[in-house]
Amino acid sequence: MGLFLRNFKLGSFLVCNNINKFCTYTNSSRVKGMDLCNVVKTLEEFAPLKLSESWDNVGLLVQPSAPLQVKTILLTNDLTEDVMEESIQKEANMIVSYHPPIFKALKHLTNKHWKERLVIKAIEHRIAVYSPHTAWDAMQNGVNDWLASGLGKMKSIIPVTLSTHKISNKLVNVKVPLESASSLLADLSTSFGNIQYTELHACSEIQVRCSNENVTDALKIFHKHYVEPKEIIIIESSSVPILNSGTGRMCSLDKSAPLEKIIGRIKKHLSLKHVRLAVGRGCSLTSAIKTIALGAGSGASILLGVNADLYVSGEMSHHDVLDAVSNGISVVLCEHSNTERGYLNRFKEILGKELGNQDVQIIVSSTDRDPLETY
Repeated sequence: MGLFLRNFKLGSFLVCNNINKFCTYTNSSRVKGMDLCNVVKTLEEFAPLKLSESWDNVGLLVQPSAPLQVKTILLTNDLTEDVMEESIQKEANMIVSYHPPIFKALKHLTNKHWKERLVIKAIEHRIAVYSPHTAWDAMQNGVNDWLASGLGKMKSIIPVTLSTHKISNKLVNVKVPLESASSLLADLSTSFGNIQYTELHACSEIQVRCSNENVTDALKIFHKHYVEPKEIIIIESSSVPILNSGTGRMCSLDKSAPLEKIIGRIKKHLSLKHVRLAVGRGCSLTSAIKTIALGAGSGASILLGVNADLYVSGEMSHHDVLDAVSNGISVVLCEHSNTERGYLNRFKEILGKELGNQDVQIIVSSTDRDPLETY
C-alpha cells in the first residue's frame, strides 16, 4: 500500500513515496500567510541589496506568477536538488537560499543540468526563490559578525573594507563674500535641503548636494546672486561609505588566548569535530592570538595582506595559505559553507519577528549540508 501513496496528507504529516516515511510539518492551511511582495520588502529592508558586491546575483531570483501568498519559508545555505525536494514535501512556497542558485546566465531551461532543473521545479510548484548572499556578509549583525561572535569576547570588530553606497548626484561648491552669504543661503534653502556652510578667513564656502536633474536650479540661484561662473566648482559624487558594513571582519580580542584555545572555540561555535590548520612561521599552538581577520566562505580575496595573528575562513587556495604562513599568520579553514550555515538559525528568529510569527511559518532545511566532510 505504501508504494502507491504519494503526497497524501494525513493530519499534520505528509506521506512521501512510502507509508513508513513521514515528513512532519505544521499544516500550512492554519497559517495566514503574507503576500510575496511584502516578504521581499522585509528581506530587503533587513539586508539592503546595495550592500552586496557588484559581481553578485542577489534578490528575488524566481518569481511565480502573482498572486503568491507565502505561508512557509524554507531557509537554506545552498539550494540543491535534495533541498528542493524537501521544500516541496514541506509545502514551502518560498526558499531563501544564502548562495544564489542562479549565478551564471542560463541560456535554456532543460532537464540536462541540475541548476536548470531547480528553476523548472520552482516554477512548476510555484516556489519563489530569494538570495541575499554578500548583502548578509556585509551587513552589521550578519554572517561575518555571527562568525566572529564565537571567537571570544571582543574589544572591537570592524569590517576589513567598508561598503560604499553608489549615488548619482553632484556637489556644487562656491566661495562668496561673507556679507552676501546669508541671502544666498536663504534662497538655496527654499529648494535644497542638503547645504553645508563654512566660514573661512575672508569669505564663505557653500556646498550644495543636488541630483543631476536640479543642478541647473542651483546654478540659476547662484547667477541671481551674481556669483561668477568661474567661482563655481561642480564635483561628481559617486559613492559614500556605509559605516559598520563591509567585507570580512577585523577582530581584536579583549584578552589574548593561545591558538589552541581559539581553535576549540571555533569548533564549538560551528559544531565541528575537525578543522584544517596551518600554523604561521615562528608560531605554535601555544602562541598568543590577539587579532583575528575573518571572512565567511572563501576568504582569500578579503584577508590576504591584512595584518593579523590569525585568519579564519571556509576555504583558501594552497598558495594563499602558504603566503599567510610565510608572514607568520596562522590559518584556520572550516570548509566553505560551515562558516555560513549556522547563521540561518539566528536569522529564523529575526525573520519571524519581522514578519509576525502567526503569519508565516519559517523552517531551516534539514538536508542542507556542506558537500565536503571528513572520512
